Amino acid sequence: VIVLALAATRTPLLDVDRVLVTGVDGAPAEALRSAAEVAPDQPLVSLDTGAVADRVEDLPWVASAQVSRSWPATVRVRVTEREVVAAVQVTEQHVALVDADGYVVSIEEGAVELTDGGDDAEAGGDGGVAAGAVGLTGIEGPIAEGRRLDGDARDALTVASAMAERLPDTVASVSTDLDAELVAGGVVRFGSTDDLDEKITAVKTVLSDVDTACMALLDVRVPGSPALTRNQGCP
Repeated sequence: VIVLALAATRTPLLDVDRVLVTGVDGAPAEALRSAAEVAPDQPLVSLDTGAVADRVEDLPWVASAQVSRSWPATVRVRVTEREVVAAVQVTEQHVALVDADGYVVSIEEGAVELTDGGDDAEAGGDGGVAAGAVGLTGIEGPIAEGRRLDGDARDALTVASAMAERLPDTVASVSTDLDAELVAGGVVRFGSTDDLDEKITAVKTVLSDVDTACMALLDVRVPGSPALTRNQGCP
């Protein structure tokens, strides 16, 4: 009986016929199938689903993967993509797209155009690969797909992400010195990520009461006593 049962699990009827991907489609789904390395004639019962998930998660744009068997002959792969929140100009022609955890999702052709105020920040001339992402500036050292940014860059990313959540479409870029350039003009100086919630609350309070076109610098390093410097010629 045992021999017959084992033989039944090895029948070609229970070999892998297809890999069904959910979460992405098109070219990303094909790249995922290639990374999964599931042979079409592999017995489904002996498939190491954990190893398949590990190979899929090696793709820099994949945050997580769940792999399961679906009898009699299907492998199901469900993925969650990393969400791009920031962009780094790595060369004149290339932009690194970064998720909220600091992982480089991809490096694409394009340019991050950081505005001086008045217009939305965008990457590229037609909306670009980094449209809607906050620029990170002052980053030194190598940047590669699948690798995480260093500590100073991650601090800048922390400020950028927090500002994007609390004050959407307000920040154009954040430097590794933690100076945030605003889309409407002016700079907010954070100094550190300490007391970040209180600092952003201070920013929100001040911006609701001032004309940002006249604001040169808002220093919130001491969130209880924000200091505002106006542009020359402004009342």
